Amino acid sequence: MGKFTVTNSSEKKIALRFKQSVHEKLAHNWRSVNGDIPEENGKAENYLDDLVQFWDGVKKKNPLWVPFSLGTGDVEELQQEIDRLSRKAKKKETFTEEEKYFLVSFYGWLAWGGLAYPIKWLPEASQLLRHYLHGKTNLLKIDPYIYQTSSIVKYAIAEMKNIILSDIAKSGKIRNNGSFGSPGNLHDCKRTREQQKTMGEIRDNGYLLAEQNNTRLHKADNRFPLYCTTTITNRSPSQFHTIWSVRSVWDYDSFEKQKAAGNNLVTELDLPMPGKKISIPDGLSEYLTKLGLARVFDYYAEWEEKWSQT
Repeated sequence: MGKFTVTNSSEKKIALRFKQSVHEKLAHNWRSVNGDIPEENGKAENYLDDLVQFWDGVKKKNPLWVPFSLGTGDVEELQQEIDRLSRKAKKKETFTEEEKYFLVSFYGWLAWGGLAYPIKWLPEASQLLRHYLHGKTNLLKIDPYIYQTSSIVKYAIAEMKNIILSDIAKSGKIRNNGSFGSPGNLHDCKRTREQQKTMGEIRDNGYLLAEQNNTRLHKADNRFPLYCTTTITNRSPSQFHTIWSVRSVWDYDSFEKQKAAGNNLVTELDLPMPGKKISIPDGLSEYLTKLGLARVFDYYAEWEEKWSQT
């Protein structure tokens, strides 16, 4: 462990008092274990209490507290701090600079954790979170892999291709000059909880809900619309060129919005240690924008496909 330097004068006094209290304890050797603690040793105990409070404050200012806790799975105190700050956010109380510093450190390590230990294989979610924390508002393009390999996206693509073929059979043209989206065009397909884990579903008049066992997708984009722009490249046999795309907004529902909707949205991140995880209220993540620590932005992914009627 590296050397710790005390710079604040009040902190120096606490450290000095602690040193003196240790000397007192050694000198007296706790000779009153079975009796009343002498007054001077009682003072020593007070100094130890001061030190505990002092160390607690220093720890929360140290950026290594977050990665060390996440890496070892010792996240109980981190969770308590997240919960405490969430309560403050709900009440819209003023955050101190130290509390803001903690949030920057905590979310910053989560953002980089998607690329490395301890939170693995969430590169898209990490990219999106970093963009959010950096306060950028430019349109962000992400890798389409998480959508191309998704069960619910594959299902939606098949349904939208059926719409294209049906339109051509009826009128020889594709609706809206070949460009349309899943909202308003795909029917809801409600599934059981077990089915939803592996298959996802379509709800809310055409929005896709990611399959929940696809961690990489649902941590990056749990609910999204799918769009397509299709041109007919050949009539006989029928051949098509389609640009598939997802366009969405990276944001979180506020505590107020969740309360109005009867929701309590929480993002849970599993750690490598069995049974260890950390829970982050979406309302706190949204509150970062109120504190000037993040910004909402638009992002998209797209890919091309050449296909034919089978």
